Amino acid sequence: MNRLSTIKPITAHTSPHIEELEAKIAFEDEVWATKTAMLGLEEIKKNGLKKASAFLYQDAHVFSKLLELDREHLIPEKVRCEAALYHFDDRGDLYPNIHRYVRKSLKYRPDDWDADMPEVLRGRKEYVVYRGGGESIGKVGKGLSWSLSRDIAEFFAERKTYYGFEAQHIYRGVIDADQIIAYLSGRNEFEIVQYNSVRDIEELTPIGMTKEYMALRDAEDSDDRDEKIAAYVCRQILSGEGAKSDTQ
Repeated sequence: MNRLSTIKPITAHTSPHIEELEAKIAFEDEVWATKTAMLGLEEIKKNGLKKASAFLYQDAHVFSKLLELDREHLIPEKVRCEAALYHFDDRGDLYPNIHRYVRKSLKYRPDDWDADMPEVLRGRKEYVVYRGGGESIGKVGKGLSWSLSRDIAEFFAERKTYYGFEAQHIYRGVIDADQIIAYLSGRNEFEIVQYNSVRDIEELTPIGMTKEYMALRDAEDSDDRDEKIAAYVCRQILSGEGAKSDTQ
């Protein structure tokens, strides 16, 4: 059984006060983020960026507010880009102004950009990448988040379908290594960040996650769980299968 089918989404029908509660939480979060960002800007003015790093890297919402309120451009573009990438895989993907600086980040990419990538995958001139999403094939290239694993693309497509999003698609493409903005490992999604650089994009027939990947993902947390997932994904990539063949 797909584990997504066992999740009962929270809706206004299951909790009549959910919309009111969500609005209250969102308002309080907005007030907190705004106040914190204003304090951060004051700290930058008084003591410089180094003293204000805690504000830059505290929370994606706070950083988004810093970008919004920093009309004097106290935060240099390079620092904005670095902080945007830091937050991107921890709620940062929810904020359009963080997206904007992620897109600009390629020119500041460090030489060891692939340091967190499994060693057996480093040093390639190009990578096959996958994405599960609702975009048309003509627009999907602008999607920032792709994965080296087809299983992960299938997971996102299934999850979005379950929660009532528009029809989902599975895409595969190729990206040159020198066009990759970043490799992010924080969510164990083998994530390739890019902007409009994936080529040879084709739509694949959805086949769902492999049983082995689902078993590893659903297993109880353990010291070696992430390592086992990484080993499985690497085997799939090195075998040239992606996740499993379209005809399986």
